[in-house]
Amino acid sequence: MTDIITANGSMTSVPSPISWQPSGNWIGNDGNWSSFALRAGSPFQKFEVLISTKSTFTLLVDPVGCEPSELTAENCPFYRGGIFNSNKSTTWQYAGSFQLTFEENLGPRFDDSPNFGFEKVSLGSSNTTGGPTLASQVVGTYGINAFYNGLFGLNNQPTNFTSLTDSHPSFISMLLSERLIPSLSWSFNAGAYYRGFFGSLTFGGYDTSRFEPNDVSFSFGSDIERDLLVDVRSITSTNSNGSTANLLPQSVLALIDSTVSPIYLPQAACDVFAETFGLTYNSTFKLYLIDDEIHKKMVASNPNITFTLGDQSSGGSTVDIVFPYSSFDLKAVFPRVSDVNWYFPLQPADNDTQYTLGRVFLQEAYIMTNYEHGNFSVAQAKFDNSTKSNIVPLPGRKSTTTTNPVTESSMAASPPTNSSHGSLSRGAKIGIATGVAVGAVSMLLVFALFFWRWRQSKRRRPEPTVDKSQIQYVFEKQELDGAAFIRPWPVYLDEKKEDLTNIEVQELPDEPLVEMMTSPQKKQNSRKSGTRMSRSRSYTAYINVKKAKENRMSNGKVSPPLSKFCSLTCAPFGDRFIDLNRSLPPTPIATPMARSPRVSGTSSPMPKNRRMLWQTRPHSNTLVVPREMI
Repeated sequence: MTDIITANGSMTSVPSPISWQPSGNWIGNDGNWSSFALRAGSPFQKFEVLISTKSTFTLLVDPVGCEPSELTAENCPFYRGGIFNSNKSTTWQYAGSFQLTFEENLGPRFDDSPNFGFEKVSLGSSNTTGGPTLASQVVGTYGINAFYNGLFGLNNQPTNFTSLTDSHPSFISMLLSERLIPSLSWSFNAGAYYRGFFGSLTFGGYDTSRFEPNDVSFSFGSDIERDLLVDVRSITSTNSNGSTANLLPQSVLALIDSTVSPIYLPQAACDVFAETFGLTYNSTFKLYLIDDEIHKKMVASNPNITFTLGDQSSGGSTVDIVFPYSSFDLKAVFPRVSDVNWYFPLQPADNDTQYTLGRVFLQEAYIMTNYEHGNFSVAQAKFDNSTKSNIVPLPGRKSTTTTNPVTESSMAASPPTNSSHGSLSRGAKIGIATGVAVGAVSMLLVFALFFWRWRQSKRRRPEPTVDKSQIQYVFEKQELDGAAFIRPWPVYLDEKKEDLTNIEVQELPDEPLVEMMTSPQKKQNSRKSGTRMSRSRSYTAYINVKKAKENRMSNGKVSPPLSKFCSLTCAPFGDRFIDLNRSLPPTPIATPMARSPRVSGTSSPMPKNRRMLWQTRPHSNTLVVPREMI
């Protein structure tokens, strides 16, 4: 276990990285490759497999792959790393036969339809020397010679058989979910037969003794089938006499993929390689073969081949991976060829999707991949027997190690960098999706808040402000028989009518409101309350006298005579009195009213604590005034 500090600053322990030790054997029909021991089934069947940085599952050789034929080698199961007999396993769950697609871009040579199922898989050759055991892992069995040995997939993506919803997690994802490794990461070197060093594979960390650190970080490609993309800036050859040659006419984006052995480059680059190293392409075996004379010459000169890699097409930091000629001095055997031949692991690519740096590249390169940080690093491999192995955990996104702080030797744990390939890393995509989702929710909340405030303001909408000069009043003609009433109707000069039925009524404190006119019966009842009637008459007389005085003072004229009932039924209206017992004129009043529908301010002839109110009664639009004015 390793102590770490979490995102909130607390201390916790996480699992230590898992170092999968190589088997100590070299297998392959197109070179000598360091294998890793694996067990599968119940009871366990043992295998030696190669590592695939692209596959998401485990591929094992089916018994049909060693059936006698002209392409079957003697002792076939041994050379192919063992065969898996699903009929002898009690835990095998058959899923079906599906098309193999993860290398289909490299051509029809890799087309096959393996039988897939779910099986128990364990790392290592025994319980004592091996690693963890996981059940229900995706396993495919095949018989074609294109993948001569079994493959163990490192890619973290799930395997989908029939649809995107029918997904099954990869081995490394299950290690993380079972809390067997500290992070979703791995580090790998394929080993070098010519140096006597076996491969190195670590889940959740890296081995500092196996590489020389640098400060270059690479972002994942946007295509999950081609995620370990690097920009190959140049490839140069340097002879022992100091002369150099440019082997790559122009830079290319290439995928690091240990599933296949050779390097796939444009035809123009292959032609330069062939001319520089004396290679001859054999169309039958599809290999660049080397005869014995050229082989001895190249071994003697032993030129170095340098790959310069960058994360951007131009500018930025670069890293050089230097290969001795021995890295490319490989031997092909049956059934890859009919007889033993020296060959150069180079293949002409048909298009840019085939540009690949295969297993031969990872002999001298050490790759560290951190899916949680969305980046990976490529460093020069180091082969030093005097240096003891030192496994360091790669922290996940939510934690940082305290025992091994981040230094230049742990650059794979750094945040992802921008990609010049026009693609975003997985971490960047998740961040964008999360940001978009949060933004959408925020916009919905803001919209809901504005809508709620709009509804509330609509309910409390204040009385509309109307310019008094833009209103004229039309009175309907009515014969006042003691039960009728006056209903003024506002007419706007711009021909727009305003609905006043919903205007809030402000009632006078503790004063009831009654209709202006009363029926004869109500009038008779009113006489019974002498005090109230006396106050009404006194107030009416007060208004008549005051108004008459104002008229005489203003123009020296006396107000027109009122009817005999004026003491009770006359009311001031504008600049004159109106006798409510007389019929109203049938036409609109031409003179604009000096008084608004609501009486306010200090210009009212009534006392300040008695203001006339318009009140619209339901279904009647009845004009009402304080009882004291009756």
